[in-house]
Amino acid sequence: MIPIKNGYSTPYFTSLPAATPSTTSVHPAPVSGHDRDIRYSRILKQVLEDPLFSTLDKRGKPDGAQFLDLNKFYKQLGGHWNDKSLSPLQQLNFAIKALNVLERIDRLGGAYSPENNNTIDGVMRDRPTLEARHISNTVHADSEFMRLLDYCERGEEALSGDIVNRR
Repeated sequence: MIPIKNGYSTPYFTSLPAATPSTTSVHPAPVSGHDRDIRYSRILKQVLEDPLFSTLDKRGKPDGAQFLDLNKFYKQLGGHWNDKSLSPLQQLNFAIKALNVLERIDRLGGAYSPENNNTIDGVMRDRPTLEARHISNTVHADSEFMRLLDYCERGEEALSGDIVNRR
């Protein structure tokens, strides 16, 4: 202990912290490429579990999803996260880009779509089959789903400004 004199009659003592040996190495162990790929695959799985991706799921597709051409969506993204010829990092990058697009669409909302509700809304559910052949009878014009369809056609331009309904 080191006595420090202060203006009072008793000295003030401070103790220096004891030197403790570090348990962590200065240089972390290198991570192998295989471990990194496993980590990227695990993160990819977590990203794909986001509720916004259910819009792109063809198995549980809503009625209006017949108009959603996923190949156009993948083209606008620049690739597909399930493409096995890509590295796990590239797959993860495409999934994150898709999630960002879906989040931006959800954040913008629309007249028939509440904002930030973790779903892409705007599909009219109760339409007779004959009328459902036309997109204007199946999807609301000012909705998140229509903006998603517009993104498939125009790309990033569709995420800023008004929805262009060319259908």
